[in-house]
Amino acid sequence: VDPNESQAAILSFPRDLWVKIGTSNRKSRINSAFDKGDPSRLVQTIELNFDIPIDHYIEVDFCAFKYLVDALGGVKIPFAYPTRDKFTGLDIPTPGCYSMSGDAALAYARSRHYQYEENGRWKEDGSSDRGRIRRQQDFIKRTIAVPGDTLEAINGRPVINGWLVPHCYVGPYRYEGRQAELFVEYLGDKSYFTLYDANP
Repeated sequence: VDPNESQAAILSFPRDLWVKIGTSNRKSRINSAFDKGDPSRLVQTIELNFDIPIDHYIEVDFCAFKYLVDALGGVKIPFAYPTRDKFTGLDIPTPGCYSMSGDAALAYARSRHYQYEENGRWKEDGSSDRGRIRRQQDFIKRTIAVPGDTLEAINGRPVINGWLVPHCYVGPYRYEGRQAELFVEYLGDKSYFTLYDANP
């Protein structure tokens, strides 16, 4: 957090990242440094491995995450395809923009086996933890986005306040006299523009 610029940046670590744990000589996955009752070992692990000073921390468990999302009245996420994750319970049966409740948002944010249906076949996002991190950061941005945010494009990709968006709602669009909603979504290294008819 930069109080002088009133800005914050998000840095995520894959849970399976292999690092030296705290002040020990033992190496393991970074999530093994987490202790719910004592954050000091995880703080030491991040500070010593990445030279990032940590002054404060916030711990949000699954229940708190769901409560926060429900308190906001849900968070809207666009899906260009039917989407699922059988392990987390994520189930988006048809394309569209969904206002996700706490339970649905948690299933989305935890998804590591993210699948989407294209041309009648289910395809898996093979990026696993990296894909989950992208979706989690996208979700956080959608949660805190406010009117007045700047939208630009870099190499054809939408960027909000300097943040590269994995998928987003572009806005209303008229074609052949009909009103539609335009979305762009990124799956792997491909981008898709999708129109959803507002008056089918």
